[in-house]
Amino acid sequence: YPLCALAVSDERPEIFENDRPKYLAYEEAIYKRLVDLKNEGATRAVLMVVGAGRGPLVDRAIKASASAKVPLKLYVIEKNPNAVVTLGRSSETAKAHRG
Repeated sequence: YPLCALAVSDERPEIFENDRPKYLAYEEAIYKRLVDLKNEGATRAVLMVVGAGRGPLVDRAIKASASAKVPLKLYVIEKNPNAVVTLGRSSETAKAHRG
């Protein structure tokens, strides 16, 4: 069974975020849906990640988008101010890599 976020302390998010098989499954599911949308004629997709934590699902969504070659408009929502700082740094890093 995947780890349950509510059962993990806010002080140990890495326990929940290091569930690699779960995030690989999310990436595959997002990729498959993006390919389906592309085959239906979509030129881009929209995804919202609510409760993003420090961003492992966001990272997987970005990878799936690149693999499927479907641009993604991504909305990321997080209430934890510490996680928001980490997400912001990650976003800045991603922008720097894209140019």
